[in-house]
Amino acid sequence: MFRMTALVMLVVIVSMALRVPEAGLSTYMIFFISKADVATTARVGIGGMVGVTIALMLSLVFYSVAFSEPAVRLPLMACASFVGMYFLRASPKGVLGMLIGFVTTYALTLIDQVPSAEVLTRFILWTWVVVGYPIALLVLLDVAVGRRAADIFRDGIAQRLQAAGEYLRGVAEPAFKRFQRTGIDELEPYANAGPTAAAPIRINLLRQVEFFYLFLRELPAQANQTPEVGSALRRASEVCLGAEHALLGEPETLLPGLASVEQPAQSSTASGKTLALVRPLLRCVEDIAHSVAELRNPPSRAASSESTASAHPASSGEAAAKKTESVQFALKVTLAAMTAYLIYTGLDWSGIHTALITCFFVAQDSVGGTIHKLTLRLLGAIVGAALGIGAIVFVLPHLESAGGLALVTGAVMLPAAWIATGSETISYMGLQMAFAFCLTVLQGFSRTSQMVVGRDRVIGIILGNVLMSLVFTFLWPVRLRASVRRALSRSVEALSAMIRGGPEGTSANFQTSLDVARKQAPVARLEPGDDDRSSLIPAIESLFVPIQVISQTTGVLPASAKEELRAAAEPIANWLSDLARSFTAELPIPAFHPSKAAVQRLKAILNDSADQACGAQDLQLRYFWLERLSTRIEQLANYGREHRAEGAV
Repeated sequence: MFRMTALVMLVVIVSMALRVPEAGLSTYMIFFISKADVATTARVGIGGMVGVTIALMLSLVFYSVAFSEPAVRLPLMACASFVGMYFLRASPKGVLGMLIGFVTTYALTLIDQVPSAEVLTRFILWTWVVVGYPIALLVLLDVAVGRRAADIFRDGIAQRLQAAGEYLRGVAEPAFKRFQRTGIDELEPYANAGPTAAAPIRINLLRQVEFFYLFLRELPAQANQTPEVGSALRRASEVCLGAEHALLGEPETLLPGLASVEQPAQSSTASGKTLALVRPLLRCVEDIAHSVAELRNPPSRAASSESTASAHPASSGEAAAKKTESVQFALKVTLAAMTAYLIYTGLDWSGIHTALITCFFVAQDSVGGTIHKLTLRLLGAIVGAALGIGAIVFVLPHLESAGGLALVTGAVMLPAAWIATGSETISYMGLQMAFAFCLTVLQGFSRTSQMVVGRDRVIGIILGNVLMSLVFTFLWPVRLRASVRRALSRSVEALSAMIRGGPEGTSANFQTSLDVARKQAPVARLEPGDDDRSSLIPAIESLFVPIQVISQTTGVLPASAKEELRAAAEPIANWLSDLARSFTAELPIPAFHPSKAAVQRLKAILNDSADQACGAQDLQLRYFWLERLSTRIEQLANYGREHRAEGAV
């Protein structure tokens, strides 16, 4: 945030001192290109410069054949827009194609505003400088003081382990609540950063930390009141803090000693329920410590390459569907953008040209995604333009130097950068806030009194929002609600397979599918319609920990106990399969009919067991989590029954 703000202030001073035009666009490049790590910033910056260079060269070629021929220029604009947006949707490197298509299209619209071919050519050449020098400054500064992706991953895991360790000690830690709320989503893009041989270990460690935080939600506040359990939790806290120090590379950390957590023994003071909660938690801490030790000494590349799974190519049907969807997506954006161009050209109101820009930059795969980005763009533009107009009226008349202008710009860029570096839910608003303010205030090389720029920008964005909403809602609409349902169905089916012990029943399958649903849910809620199953995500997530404990608990059990456990778990697995089918078939949540007789017989076996040192503890552990799982499923089924009753009324 501070680095972005300082660079914006530097760009303002350089542009004013060297009289580089379009200072507002130069400052926005800092926001547009800046990423969290050095490698991504450099890759995006270099790719952006390549794309802009190609687009400007194409523009000069198109000027030679279409400068005085609108009948040729309009088809060229439409083709450039279509090709760019098609590659955005169809290719992994589509952002470069989108950038080339957008710059080429927008450059062709400038013929209406600059009728002189010589002036227009000079403007195009200056644009390369306007865009290029701030990107060069940004990449150089990031290489000097930026953070590597591997460091972001390591520090993020270490911070979460430290917060969890303090929480297990009983220390109120605000960071723990924040990490429990945000999860590990921000670290997932960096799990593959670093040596290739250690990539599976990093991914495994990330999932273990996620499971650890889910487990901590199950731990009651009074769990450490008994001496045995309190001692074990304090030891687990030491292991978490030791793993944190090991991740940060402190040499005095003894990794072999980290992975030893003393399990509390059964006693009169430690209840069976507390032990059932604590024992799996301690095993989870040990797994994290072992993964940290492996990360400090990763396997060789040859050893790790054998376990690397190759990606399966897409089938011909999936490829054809993706191609069709890409064509439809490109046609929708081109239709909205060309309509916006014809409207503001017909009205002779070039100030609202942001309508065309809006059509390019808010286009998303789905209706909900487009509406979400439209909303952020509009809010950011309103706030940024309002601040810019306020600066023109109250601040700029008192400034006499470029340094003062840089300070005013930095004062607004700081909160804009704070929003832009936040979560994906709101980050785009920060970019638009910065862009609107810079375009409003940074006009030429002297103090400006023209407030019409901010007004026209907002009006153009509103027009672009309306056009994109209409096109994406009524022309080949793609809705995320169906995708959320499919992801929830896959996650619930993975839970069912975990209980049955099937090969597809892995925690990774569940967490991957649920992550997809969790990320898409906020955007899917913006789409028209009332049937929203995304509200069930917390309830489905609460089923994971009990099922994970039941499926992974090992130990010698009596044959009768095994049979009763299987009989009690089978209705749960069947209900989960029915729930998964209800998501894809858009059916109500099914009713749950537990095997109460099997549960009662299992409880009787547990009460009659006398061997508290061996099988009875494992049986007690499974019985406790089976009981908790059944209670949560009954609550979820009752929720579905209540909604079915409301629908009947």
